[in-house]
Amino acid sequence: MRFLIFQDTQRGARANNEDRVGYFYTRDALLMVVADGMGGHNQGEVAAEIAIEVLSKRFQNEAKPTLQHPRQFLRDAFFNAHDAIMEYGTGRKLPESPRTTCVACVVQDGKAYWAHAGDSRLLYFRAGKLAQRTKDHSYVGKLLAMGALREDQIAGHPARNRIFSCLGGNVLPQIELSEEVVLTRGDTILLATDGFWEPITTGRIEIALAQSSIVDCLPSLVTAAIAQSGERADNTSVVAMTWDPPGNNDPQMISTIDMDAKGFSSAVLSNLPETIGQASQISDAEIDKAIAEIQTAIKRKPV
Repeated sequence: MRFLIFQDTQRGARANNEDRVGYFYTRDALLMVVADGMGGHNQGEVAAEIAIEVLSKRFQNEAKPTLQHPRQFLRDAFFNAHDAIMEYGTGRKLPESPRTTCVACVVQDGKAYWAHAGDSRLLYFRAGKLAQRTKDHSYVGKLLAMGALREDQIAGHPARNRIFSCLGGNVLPQIELSEEVVLTRGDTILLATDGFWEPITTGRIEIALAQSSIVDCLPSLVTAAIAQSGERADNTSVVAMTWDPPGNNDPQMISTIDMDAKGFSSAVLSNLPETIGQASQISDAEIDKAIAEIQTAIKRKPV
């Protein structure tokens, strides 16, 4: 595989950063994940942390070096993350379960597959233009789909934080899966929290992609998203990948050609705030135990 990739997460005007971002790859498969811990619920940042941990560990365990069934992997991993978050809350007798939105994308064999729950978005660009994007699982997302609301009206809408699907909480999440998408050279896939996509229009992203690479343009777009939102600036996070982009001499290009078939690489922007305390840290042993128990107890139907 050959791809260019960029990720960033910023606190914005919030006291803590409850977003988590990461990408992981083997020689022949790539996983990108964005999770936005829901601040209106207890320990949303921990829910986002667990989501990243569960998806990454399942990917590391199953991508050998590709996933057998990418869509089924995404579906099962999302439900595993949901159940692990629920177990975390129950085990610590929290008054309510932590919650997080999540969007993830798998790329392998020159094809992309994605899944999401909530309003963290994936935007897919071909030839510099938006070709597809996820539909938000939210009240304003339904209004957008009906044509009763414009994108530029979301920020001030009183019900913008009404999310219908998430990982964690007392209701099973609605996991929406994409169809298989065959990638062409130069395609860009961008995953982001609402702190990024709400103030930055799709048209603005298209213009930026036409002028420079994701590595060059996205840092300034993240900064612009925070500046434009001002005192309302939410946590702002993004991870984006351009598939086999032009410019063979780009030093930031990732090539897995010489990677061992059993190799695994990861890059995670994930730091729990000190205010949470040591008792809330998610250990590898806890995650491994949760995944093992869930996989034993729950037999989900294939996609």
